[in-house]
Amino acid sequence: MARALTASEPRANWKNAHDLWLEVFVVFNFFCLTGDILLAHASNSFRNRWEYLPAWFSPAAAALLALGLVARVAASRATLWSRLGTGVAWSAIAVGAAFFATGGFAGNFLLSLTDHATNGFFRWSEWIPVISSALAVGFFLIYFLHEPPRSYAKWCLAILVLQVIVGGAGFILHALADWHGPSHRLFSNIISGAPLFAPLLLPNLAILGFLGLVAYEESNRPTESAT
Repeated sequence: MARALTASEPRANWKNAHDLWLEVFVVFNFFCLTGDILLAHASNSFRNRWEYLPAWFSPAAAALLALGLVARVAASRATLWSRLGTGVAWSAIAVGAAFFATGGFAGNFLLSLTDHATNGFFRWSEWIPVISSALAVGFFLIYFLHEPPRSYAKWCLAILVLQVIVGGAGFILHALADWHGPSHRLFSNIISGAPLFAPLLLPNLAILGFLGLVAYEESNRPTESAT
């Protein structure tokens, strides 16, 4: 049965330490969030001084969590990691909001729909993230609410791979749109044009969904007989 890896256990079992992988995912996200926040708030030149708060908070949180994670893995100091993690988590809730994979795909569905509707879906490819996000929401709701056969998890995995492909292609298309934007300055096109990092939310959610899928399968289907 899947469980968290304790500080006293050898690191040989790191592959099954789902909590450890989730923590690495969180650290990585705080690092990546920094660039996204800087671009978003640069669109109005940080007009409100409070807009600097998340810009400073994200890299600081990433550094603190990385320090605690290293201390936990290398020196088995679980107490330090626990305190740092708890403090950063409550601070993050105060600064922004947290969501899980299914809710994230639902949010991305609405984001893609409303964002691309502003130009009337000028290109047919703008429908792709809307459809892929809707598929992810539908598949994962069925998976967690109805507990389908174990083979259904393979379809969920395929949907997650699809999100990575769509997100990667979207990033390239957004980058090309900004490169050929109306301004001769690339930075201005990135700020006022297609949001460069928005498509990467799909691969990011796919990683989170994969971690949840693996942990759920190992912890909730241990006695299912092979067919």
